Amino acid sequence: MDAWILKQLRAKVLTDLGQLIPSGYFSNETTANHFNDSFQGAKHLSFEMEWGQRAVKIGKKLYFEPLPDFTAQQISASELLMNLGLLACAETSLCVTEQLASKAALKRIPDGNSGNVANQIKTEQIPIFQQNIIGALEQYLHYLPYNEIIPYISLIPKDRQENIINMVQEKSKIINNINVTGSNVGNIQAGENNEITNHKAQSGILTWVFGIIGAVISGVIIYYLTTGA
Repeated sequence: MDAWILKQLRAKVLTDLGQLIPSGYFSNETTANHFNDSFQGAKHLSFEMEWGQRAVKIGKKLYFEPLPDFTAQQISASELLMNLGLLACAETSLCVTEQLASKAALKRIPDGNSGNVANQIKTEQIPIFQQNIIGALEQYLHYLPYNEIIPYISLIPKDRQENIINMVQEKSKIINNINVTGSNVGNIQAGENNEITNHKAQSGILTWVFGIIGAVISGVIIYYLTTGA
């Protein structure tokens, strides 16, 4: 998935949620996810892990515990924010575990299972999170006007882009003709292509993500205790 488009999508979703997110929520730094300078791109990795965890927590809360006056678009944005956070955590974990495995190999010491964890993240989890984003995004784009979907439509598989464009254009025609027949507050569905469609499953994947984060941190500690580097 295009990283630049994903960053734009993050900004768009946060704009939609606006005052629902506490002021300064994403700017309050902690030391829990700080990677030291021995990691390539340490500052970026630290930021991404922190952002991802915060996005998962607030997105999950807003999605599963929406206020009575939430719009359908806001609930859809909450689901998307949660999944964007999951992907950020997984991609950061992948980068860190790959670096740990590489450093261990150079020093010919055990990698604390970092290599196996990296492979699992890359081949199993990241593809799932990417598909979940696509499913949530397809639902989310239905609530945007045509001119606003253009930056993000490329994240959708080409064989499904035309249906979304046609639906959004038709909605725009109805609105322009002042022929509105309903409200944008109604039944909400998780993205139909989302592999995680219920609270129980989502909670399980959240547990996995934070477990992986713990494994990454443990790997870092083991590496430095072993090497003294």
